[in-house]
Amino acid sequence: MTIQKACSTCGSPCHRQCKILSGVHVIVSPDLAPRAIPCFNYMQTDILVLSMLSGLAAHDFSWAVDSELNELLKDQVSQRGFSGEMGTYLLVDLKALGRQRDDIRYVLICGVGFSHKFNKKAVCVVFGLGVDMARKLGVKKVTIPIPPFRLTADRLNLKGTAAILRCRLAREAEQHKGMNLLKEVEVFLTPQAKHYFEEGLEVGGELCPGCKLSRLDTVRRRL
Repeated sequence: MTIQKACSTCGSPCHRQCKILSGVHVIVSPDLAPRAIPCFNYMQTDILVLSMLSGLAAHDFSWAVDSELNELLKDQVSQRGFSGEMGTYLLVDLKALGRQRDDIRYVLICGVGFSHKFNKKAVCVVFGLGVDMARKLGVKKVTIPIPPFRLTADRLNLKGTAAILRCRLAREAEQHKGMNLLKEVEVFLTPQAKHYFEEGLEVGGELCPGCKLSRLDTVRRRL
């Protein structure tokens, strides 16, 4: 039997290590094997954030979690005409749909557009949707899987992806002081990817000169 050690950063018995950014505990969990299927067995969260490329929903790696829900997510995507257009999103309330679980409450599906147009703006929108939805729903934890062999890997590396998360958390804390209940953001990836992602969390300063965050957020559209 393996005994879980408390976090060396915050002392929590629920995870091994975290980095506190803008008051939020960012947990990097290297628990996805190179060809593993992300599933609910890995997670204990309020909001699971999945991304969806335009035109490739059925082939998105993260959709493997749908097998746990008897393809509820694909049904919702079909019923609501969700196409993965960048900035659009679909919030699936499992309890409201009669699929209540103890390990997850909501699934947030975020459109990131076509793979050849994928860029840091799309990543910023996805992270922004995750933290913003947590504030609106009054929940404490968001989980974001970053699978290997994703079609967008050549467009933005892991270090850059992590730097955007750090920047987005800082902006959220600045804009909504005292309004956030969000305590944890957990990122699932492979053990090989952990080091690169953690390097990105150390990147300081504003990533985009003349940040257009407010303008970027106007592209959001819920379906």
